[in-house]
Amino acid sequence: MRGPNDSLRGWVESQFEEGRGRLRPDDYVIDAATEARLEAVLDRVNEELTPAVEQDEEQVPEEALSVIEAWVSLASYATSRTYGPESPWVRGWAGWSGSVARRLRDICGLLERKLEEAARGLGADGCSIGMQFPWGVAVGLSWSTRRDGDEAVRAPTKNQRDALNRLKRGMDRIDRGHGL
Repeated sequence: MRGPNDSLRGWVESQFEEGRGRLRPDDYVIDAATEARLEAVLDRVNEELTPAVEQDEEQVPEEALSVIEAWVSLASYATSRTYGPESPWVRGWAGWSGSVARRLRDICGLLERKLEEAARGLGADGCSIGMQFPWGVAVGLSWSTRRDGDEAVRAPTKNQRDALNRLKRGMDRIDRGHGL
């Protein structure tokens, strides 16, 4: 998978200089036109991401993760430039529009399989990709904090915890001399 090229990155950046460049946060307004600009940017990111994801080439997991993070950061840049705390989102523009959310979900969906592959290659126990208002898209990997040899020590399941609690209660009764 290839990452976003410099031309696309520059184009995305330029979309947020024009209407906002010199405005103070108090003068900036989020309106239908502002969201339409974001939708157009996310559409273009999605259009260029689709063929990049469809490339079926072997990649080192670390490199694949970096490429995924490059795409995510591009979508997040556009989203946070529109809705982020330096914008006036606290003054009456509640959340993303449904079409912005849908476009971000599409980007997440395109990257999900590649992220799972990279996570497995890195030995992660799990991964996630999702949306976070106002920033855009976030990627997460998780590893167990305790290891026993080469195997990760997993937290017990609910059934295992219940069985351990029954065993503990039985041991407590024995200790008190009541038998099982």
